[in-house]
This record gives sequence, structure tokens and C-alpha cells, in this order.
Amino acid sequence: MSADIEVFVVQAFHLIPETTIYMLPSSEFPIRLAEMIFGEREISRHLVNLPSSLYTWTHDQSSIGEIGENGIFYSKDKIGETTVTVFDTRYTPNKAETYVHVVEPAIIDIEIIDITD
Repeated sequence: MSADIEVFVVQAFHLIPETTIYMLPSSEFPIRLAEMIFGEREISRHLVNLPSSLYTWTHDQSSIGEIGENGIFYSKDKIGETTVTVFDTRYTPNKAETYVHVVEPAIIDIEIIDITD
């Protein structure tokens, strides 16, 4: 009896920031992509130069905003949330996700300071 076994070695990566992103309507937010480098005693990160043909960016709510291949999320004027997913084009089960919430501000605090001499 024989069995075919496929082994995939993939590059681990994650998104920065790793937490949920809160942003205002009609604004933009850069999401960075970092590859994880596993050393003998430590794990380091290497930022990926974007755009990159090795990764595909998607999101699930086009009414909330758009994500560019450069990792910048552009929110529209609608309040809501969406999931941003980055797929490895060489092996699509290898992916990273983050969540974007577009919210109205509760308070806007503007401080004007004199910078003239």
C-alpha cells in the first residue's frame, strides 16, 4: 500500500498592526506585512516591500472601503466593519487577517499652537 504525501514549506507572515484597526470614514490607513524569520534562538520580522506579486489582498465589505495591493485601506463614508485578508499566492491556505472598523468619532479635540517665533 502506498500513499502520496505532499509537504509544503511556507513563509510565515503577519499583518501590522496585529490588533483591530479603528478608523474614521473617508480616510486611509497603511497596513504593513511582515515575514517571520525563525532563527535558532529568536524570531524576527522582515517588512515586505509592497506591492508584491507574492501576496494578494482582499476584504469582504466593499461598501466599507477598499484595500490596495500596497496595503493601504481606504475607508468610504459608510460606518461598519470588514475583514482584510492577505493570501500567499504560492499557497493560498497560508494567510493573515486583520479587522477594520470604520467609526464616527465620539469627540474631536483640536489643539492650535503658535509655532511662530
